Amino acid sequence: MDVNTRPRAWWNLQRGIDWPVWIKLALCAGADFWDFTFGRLFIGLSFGAEALGLVGLVFLWGPLGLLAAWEMLDITEQFDAFIPSDTLVGIIAWLGAHTRAKPGPSGKSR
Repeated sequence: MDVNTRPRAWWNLQRGIDWPVWIKLALCAGADFWDFTFGRLFIGLSFGAEALGLVGLVFLWGPLGLLAAWEMLDITEQFDAFIPSDTLVGIIAWLGAHTRAKPGPSGKSR
C-alpha cells in the first residue's frame, strides 16, 4: 500500500489520539476540575488515580502527557490539586500545534 493512500491512524505516538485539540483540552480541564474538587477526598487512592490520569494524558497527547508525572510524587494531594497539570499539558500541546511549521509568505515552511 502506498504511503500517501494509507488511512490515518486513530492514535499517533507523537501526538496522541486524533481528536480535535479543543475536545482534548476540555477533557483535561474537566479532569483538573475533578481533581481540585473531589481528588483530595480519596487520599488513599490518589496514587492509582494519578497513574490512571497519566495513562489518559499519554493517550490524549502522546509523550507530552508525561509532563504531569510529577503529580504522582505528591501523596498528600495538597499541591497538585491547585496546579492544573492536565490543562497545562493541553495548553502546551495546543500552542505547539499552532506554532508548528506553517507555510510562510513564499509558500515554504519556516
